[in-house]
Amino acid sequence: MMMRKFFLKRFKSFFLIMLLPLLILSMLVLGFQSRSSCRFLIGEASNSLTRVNDSLSNAVSTSAYQYELLTYNPRLVLSLKKFFQHETFSYSDVVLLNSIDVMLGSVAQAHDFIASIYLYLDGFDDFFSTEEGFLSISQSIDKDWYDK
Repeated sequence: MMMRKFFLKRFKSFFLIMLLPLLILSMLVLGFQSRSSCRFLIGEASNSLTRVNDSLSNAVSTSAYQYELLTYNPRLVLSLKKFFQHETFSYSDVVLLNSIDVMLGSVAQAHDFIASIYLYLDGFDDFFSTEEGFLSISQSIDKDWYDK
């Protein structure tokens, strides 16, 4: 019995002595692990933000390119007006419209975030779509853009 008490007393003291370095070591490992995880998450957030910024810059530059392409081309506007008014148009009008169709179609296919490009002139009920060509707004399935 005396041996048993002595053994238990010694066991408790040795156990506490061994437990203290183990607790300190586990706290150090936990601190290192949390710091490492925090650095990893900050790096991933930074990479994600960079990718979002690049995608947004790409979308804006593509939109600016399309705007410049279409806004500063008065010949295109005149050809579209002739077509929307159902007037006769010349061979050069047809060539211009075909080249614009090919150019806009390639822009739409080159970028995943562009489904289709619409050309619309105020005062007309028709528009040009890179997917379906010339359409009437009333016949089109996609009319949400017109309201906006």
